[in-house]
Amino acid sequence: MGYSRLGNFFADKRGQFAIIAAVATIPLAAAIGIALDFSRLSNTKSDLQQAADSAALAAVSRSGETYKNGGVFNLTWSKGRAKKEANSWFNANQQANADYFLKKVDIDVDRSGPNLTSNVDVTARVKTTFMGIVGITDQEIRIHSTATSALAPYLDVHVLTDNSPSMALGATPGAIAELKSLTGCAFACHNLSDPNNSYSVAVANKIPLRIDATREALTSMFDTMQKVKEQYNQFRVEAYHFGDKIELQQLTKFVDQTTDLGQAKTDSTTLKLMTVPYENYNRNMSTDLKKQIDQISGEIGTQGSGATSLERRQLLMLITDGVNTTYRPSKCPGTETPQGQCQTPIDPTWCSALKERGVQIAVLNTTYYPVGDDWYNDWIKPFHDQIAVKLSECASPGLFAEVEPHQGIDEAMQNLFFKSYPKPRLTN
Repeated sequence: MGYSRLGNFFADKRGQFAIIAAVATIPLAAAIGIALDFSRLSNTKSDLQQAADSAALAAVSRSGETYKNGGVFNLTWSKGRAKKEANSWFNANQQANADYFLKKVDIDVDRSGPNLTSNVDVTARVKTTFMGIVGITDQEIRIHSTATSALAPYLDVHVLTDNSPSMALGATPGAIAELKSLTGCAFACHNLSDPNNSYSVAVANKIPLRIDATREALTSMFDTMQKVKEQYNQFRVEAYHFGDKIELQQLTKFVDQTTDLGQAKTDSTTLKLMTVPYENYNRNMSTDLKKQIDQISGEIGTQGSGATSLERRQLLMLITDGVNTTYRPSKCPGTETPQGQCQTPIDPTWCSALKERGVQIAVLNTTYYPVGDDWYNDWIKPFHDQIAVKLSECASPGLFAEVEPHQGIDEAMQNLFFKSYPKPRLTN
């Protein structure tokens, strides 16, 4: 009888599901707990990575003080303040919820050569659910983020602009036609012996000249440099012309070297046409390009890497129609008037010494416009097609542009500047 009841007990299957379900609950609960732990770890790691990335990028941002200071730390902007600024970005982007607590946040920013680099290391402990059953109440995670920004180069810009009488050409076809109708000449020469000289006529009738277009382009370029500069004192500029009057042709500064681009813009408005005491003074020999280039060479510093304000890159911007008019004691390689005036395109070898020093030369050719008068036909036309060729050979590769009087001198100068000044990029 006893054995029969025992057998009946084991043979009865009505309670087995409850037993099996109870046993199966244990691994199911464990799986759910592990899933919750992994989800919490993953979400926390993602949140903290995003916060670390934002801090790393902020530390090298071109809008930040560290970048604007060229990665240099001093009394004005210390490394401690840089770290504090980056840390505020981290705190603003991390969730700071009850699932984790921060153990360490280490932020560093430094410059290495031309680059600014930041590193952010974060250690946090994330609370666990199932692991707590076996005594593991939290799990450590580590986050790393780095960002690098190429610092913008420090640059010295030396402008040498032609202000000889040929720059008094009308700035547009309409201006040239109006000058011809009023004075019989396409050029508004500044002849001081005649109170009604063609330059005075141009001013009185508000006829724009090429010297006016050059002045406006120069002020506009300084405006642009002010807008695009990314570091304090990044650009240092100065500007020269060929002389106030034909009697004293020599390198003459009209914009003093400065990092104050607003002041440079103001000073550039003083660019004026070279004066001539009377018609045909010195047989109109008013443009000695070699002399001007030789003289400005002595004003240009040593070519640097551009990495710091003490290692500036050097750029010469030459604005001219490219026609050299001087006396030549030996055979003239161009055309020579009966009065001994030798007219030639620029000789590219005059630019060689500067380029050998590593100085970049940007050349804007304000085309000697074929006005069709006897002077042009006799003395300029024979070599006119060589002017741009020789000027482009004087320029550094890719830094040559040519504009006729009615084209955009302003736009051409902007383009030359940006070609010589590569924009930095941010990588992460």
